[in-house]
Amino acid sequence: PVFEKMLQSSMTEGSTRVIQVDDFAADVVEGFLELLFTGTRTSTESWGDMLRMADKYQVDGVIKICLASMLSTLSVETVVPYFGALNKLSHLEDVKSAKEEVWSKVESNKELLRKLADAA
Repeated sequence: PVFEKMLQSSMTEGSTRVIQVDDFAADVVEGFLELLFTGTRTSTESWGDMLRMADKYQVDGVIKICLASMLSTLSVETVVPYFGALNKLSHLEDVKSAKEEVWSKVESNKELLRKLADAA
């Protein structure tokens, strides 16, 4: 809905038909667009950042893909950034549920728990 409104408005995006995204890294924007247009992502990096971008632009389908991917790729390397993204977006019901699932996995895995504690 956000992209559509931007492109149909009298804002710069509406007249130029270009949406400038400056608050996310290029690889995050690329991954987000890949998810948006294909429903898949060839790289497994940046799920937390893509989740934040999907929330900002209100793309529910991408939010669901990101959450599912975060749950399936949770590891010692990803637990801290994933938890950070989930905490920032805990106002969303789907995110609350995913956060509970992640926390359950963290509680049962000493390595994940230690990594999260070390980052606190």
